[in-house]
Amino acid sequence: MRLWCTIAVLLVGMAAASNARPIDRMSPAPAGWQGHVFKPNFGYPRSVPKEKHPWLAINFRHEPERYLRSLLVYALEGQDRAHWDLAKNNARQWYHLPWLGPGPYGREYIHGLTRARDFGAGELSAQQTDCRQNWVIAFYNGTGGAILKRIWSDADRGPDFRYLPFLLNTVAVKLVFTEATDSDDPALKGAPELEVAVHAGAKRNESGCPAAVEGWQQRAPTLLRLVQLDISVREQRASYKT
Repeated sequence: MRLWCTIAVLLVGMAAASNARPIDRMSPAPAGWQGHVFKPNFGYPRSVPKEKHPWLAINFRHEPERYLRSLLVYALEGQDRAHWDLAKNNARQWYHLPWLGPGPYGREYIHGLTRARDFGAGELSAQQTDCRQNWVIAFYNGTGGAILKRIWSDADRGPDFRYLPFLLNTVAVKLVFTEATDSDDPALKGAPELEVAVHAGAKRNESGCPAAVEGWQQRAPTLLRLVQLDISVREQRASYKT
């Protein structure tokens, strides 16, 4: 498969969280659903975990591919790649962002993905004749989680952004899964798959895909394929604002 891995050495952006209140209202699974059900990890640490950051020994300007590979190994170590259940990772803890549940583009009930920008017809290859939905899920490492804990220490008052920016060595990972198949682009053959409750209503959006509608009634469990993996890290050697 073709897997686009992109890296941004940046000051990671805003997020939201709470351990005390259910602030991420998700569409519930339909009655009788026997498949996997998403459980977010909002149990943010009170302090930054002590761990090694092997990418710091690599100059990202001179060896960007090796630098990215080091981050990729870090991001995938111990992960449950069948369901991306963060609680099953024994290597290190990762944490979700809340406030992504409500709304028509919000988290679906199987694996907690949110709707992203669609692939319009022909965007992947000339063989792609129809619009294809894309869905994403993202998570932060313990360093980022410690800041999320501080930002949302009082959910009743709302987020306290005085704790931004995120600390050095905050890492965020985003997985992008597509409805497209190898019939749309041969490069997707053999790509990792994930079952996701995508939109399946008759109403179409401007790209020709089913329109985003809130509630599980307008969603259908569908196998999607991994098309992109993004990694972002707050880097001490990149102090410029990018």
